[in-house]
Amino acid sequence: MKLQFLIGALALSMASAELHPALIAADKSAAAPVSPADAHFVRFIEASGGEPAIRKRTTRQTKGRISIPSMGINGSLEILQSATGKTVQTFELGPGVTFAMGSDGAIVWMRIPGLGVQEMEGDQRRQFVEDSDLYRMLNLSSRFTRKDVKGPKSLGAVECDVVVGTTKEGKTETFFFARSNGLLIRWDREILTQTGAWAPGETWLEDYRTVDGLKVPFKIRQMKPDSDAFEIEIHEIRHGVPVPDNKFTKPAA
Repeated sequence: MKLQFLIGALALSMASAELHPALIAADKSAAAPVSPADAHFVRFIEASGGEPAIRKRTTRQTKGRISIPSMGINGSLEILQSATGKTVQTFELGPGVTFAMGSDGAIVWMRIPGLGVQEMEGDQRRQFVEDSDLYRMLNLSSRFTRKDVKGPKSLGAVECDVVVGTTKEGKTETFFFARSNGLLIRWDREILTQTGAWAPGETWLEDYRTVDGLKVPFKIRQMKPDSDAFEIEIHEIRHGVPVPDNKFTKPAA
């Protein structure tokens, strides 16, 4: 079983080129000219607490519940992240059933019930490393060779500014930022599924709350692909948690 597709949503816990007034202000305050598309990423970072406050948090502990309908799973999760690129993620999926993934900054591993410990490689490793980055939201825009502003588009009662980014591999990702506050509420991108194939994904970020001066989504729903749909409800987030390095080390078995 592979639960890697969950981590993209948590690392976070992110037409018309017309700009919202707040975006124009963000553009003027920048040291260098900011493109219309980049202005939305800048506003998202500021709405989330600002880069200095984000970088100030060098460790994060996240606890919550997870539901995976296609597997009939309801369990708990705990994720530890470090600014050094280290992470360990533990999922309690039933009595005596514990799935874990982690990285010590070099080796990326997963421990699967009944199969033992394995190292991740290729696309699986790359996606895990990207999605586990504690500061990922600060680097979202730089991943794209092209960025275009689309929309606006209404998602239910929320009017959104839409940005489409294209990577050097030609893959596109679509970001829906709430016009009212600049926060990211939906992120569409290709996701590596449990079968090892890429499929269109749709992730919703909801119930933003303030934790240590940062805005963090406490509810995350991956709606597509259907086979990998899940819902996460976060109960607790703590920053500055002391974590010994051996917590991230690949287990012996």
